[in-house]
Amino acid sequence: MNIGLLNKQLSYQTPTVTLDDYGSPTTTWSTVATVWAAKAPNRRATDLERFLEATGRERQRTQYTLTIYFRTDITVEGRFLDGLIPLDILQVVDPDNRRRWLEINVKELDPLPVVLGLTGQPLGL
Repeated sequence: MNIGLLNKQLSYQTPTVTLDDYGSPTTTWSTVATVWAAKAPNRRATDLERFLEATGRERQRTQYTLTIYFRTDITVEGRFLDGLIPLDILQVVDPDNRRRWLEINVKELDPLPVVLGLTGQPLGL
């Protein structure tokens, strides 16, 4: 992996589940780390997406492969955040078992809602 290809800054988040006043579980996400990654479309998923589009079926979510420096805290329970777009982790792989890089297969989810203040600027980001 060429280090110059790690040109996308992403936030890694982990979930915390708490119970509200009525006993219903509520998930909140906390940023654990900010990492530099190479982000490439997953070729097989892209081909499937084109096929489904051509046949008039429901569009699948775009899938990507992220490559980052090796970390031990990345799991499929977490997610990455690319701006306002959450990326759900599908698989985490150490491709050569040398603990240098991680290849992470992710699926793009719906963008997070943005709350605008009185000036029209996003709040809390």
